[in-house]
Amino acid sequence: MSYYFICLFRADKSTSGLALRIPALWKVLAEQGEDVYLIINHSLYDKTLKGINKSVLNKVHIIPENLGFKASCLAYVPPLLTYLALIKDIKFFHLSVGGAYFIDYLKIISKVFSKDITIHTSIGSKNLDMIVDGNRESRYYKLHINLMKKSDKIDCLYSPEGFPQFKDKCIQSPGSFSWKFDTKYINNIAMDTKKNNDIVFCGSLLPQKNYRLAIDSYKKLSGNLLSENKFNLILVAPNIPKELLLEIDSFNTNNVGKIIIEDYKNIDRVLKNSYIFLSLQDYDNYPSQSLIEAMIFGCTIIATDTGETSKLVKENFNNILIKKDINELIEAMITLINKPNSINVKNINLIKREHTVELYADYFRYNFLN
Repeated sequence: MSYYFICLFRADKSTSGLALRIPALWKVLAEQGEDVYLIINHSLYDKTLKGINKSVLNKVHIIPENLGFKASCLAYVPPLLTYLALIKDIKFFHLSVGGAYFIDYLKIISKVFSKDITIHTSIGSKNLDMIVDGNRESRYYKLHINLMKKSDKIDCLYSPEGFPQFKDKCIQSPGSFSWKFDTKYINNIAMDTKKNNDIVFCGSLLPQKNYRLAIDSYKKLSGNLLSENKFNLILVAPNIPKELLLEIDSFNTNNVGKIIIEDYKNIDRVLKNSYIFLSLQDYDNYPSQSLIEAMIFGCTIIATDTGETSKLVKENFNNILIKKDINELIEAMITLINKPNSINVKNINLIKREHTVELYADYFRYNFLN
């Protein structure tokens, strides 16, 4: 059967875990010979699939964004869906992220032309309230309710318990998957046998990410360390407010420590070289993609014990789970700084064993393609 993924997201402005995960899933399935196709907009294609194998490039429909993201999607996608459903007789579609806008259109085609069309979707949050921050009156909430109600089967990152009204058609993914790296890539990462002592915080500077906790803990600790124990805090964020940049410049002039601002495009190099990664999330969600990346590059983790994080961050692998507390974070930093700053091979092996995109493809093939 021909199976079409529809994944549309304006990736030149922001990122979405699900928007990154679906193209990576399609790529693995396509390269493994499955009869799967992808409808994707140009900026998301550039972010996730640019340079893919030419043997599967003919299975991608790239939606241009010359009219603007929304206008181009509305102009190009409905005619394409009409062609696929009526002329090519495609019966299986997977709508995720921006693809959700077209479920009613496919349902109309199915009804008017008596076409048997099956629709699947993926949900990356624990419940719908989490998706819309509790605003059930929002258009986004109504869009997702409509999508889940009219889909035939739902791929859930979390337990279906979060969607009791749709529980009978929800299937839980077997783990929090890395949708950026496959096993071959991980095996080919070249690293020195030792890392430097740097600590990395990576993420959007949102209060829920607790970036202030990272900065304040580092500043407080740095002034009490001997010169031979000095280490840097590397801050990787898409946007840094001017006030914070001034604060960092002022701190760095005191020569008691150093906070380094690094561009996200260099994240692989930063994680490859750095010893400790901070994951200080404040909400009950799956760990961030950057945490999974840090483990892939052999970083040792200090993380807030929130939500699903403890399923990924194992303390017997030399990682440390803490409460959201400055003193606990400082104590954890001191503990790890006094240990050898070696590559955390156990973290790497955990990701390869339980969280690769190939495992996701195996799960998806069994539950949605067969």
